[in-house]
Amino acid sequence: MLVVGLTGGIGSGKSSFCAAFSLLGVPIIDADIIAHDLSQPYSTANTAVKNLFGEQSLRADGTLNREWIRSAIFNDDVKKKQLEAIFHPLILQALKLHIKQLESSCAYCIIAVPLLFEHKSFHEITQFSIAIDCNENEQITRVMHRSSLSETQVRKIIDAQMSRSQRNSLADLVISNEDGLENIADKVSQLHKFLLEKT
Repeated sequence: MLVVGLTGGIGSGKSSFCAAFSLLGVPIIDADIIAHDLSQPYSTANTAVKNLFGEQSLRADGTLNREWIRSAIFNDDVKKKQLEAIFHPLILQALKLHIKQLESSCAYCIIAVPLLFEHKSFHEITQFSIAIDCNENEQITRVMHRSSLSETQVRKIIDAQMSRSQRNSLADLVISNEDGLENIADKVSQLHKFLLEKT
């Protein structure tokens, strides 16, 4: 089975591409969903987060206070790396387990990982990588439309991520997503044929 890593900056359209692949019957393993599952109330990960950041990092119901944590790590690389040290090994373990469970049932699977290239351990479990790409202004418009974040906040998130040029240079294939949602299905159909030929 071919393991395909799919990545892209915030607002690039990763989720829309994953949804289109899923409609074709391709298994999708989403690192963000895994991270959410790992951070259920009173989980081991949440307890470690509380020990690292203090009581204010959790809400009264035991869930992560994501807005507070995002603010706390934004300009603190040490805290950010400490948070990643809690979640990334657990996410990697879950990704590997899902991949193993799929090995004999499909030609290829997609693992959607926003930090695919930022962290070598994620990239190492893939055999092929795809970067979904769009220009920064389009990213900002999309994120502002779907969230309550301001333009300044979105720009800060983009600036904190790997640069667009660096991400694209590391990917085996770069797919532009600047021409609207209506074209994603056609692009994914072509990608599906291409990936099946690689298996």
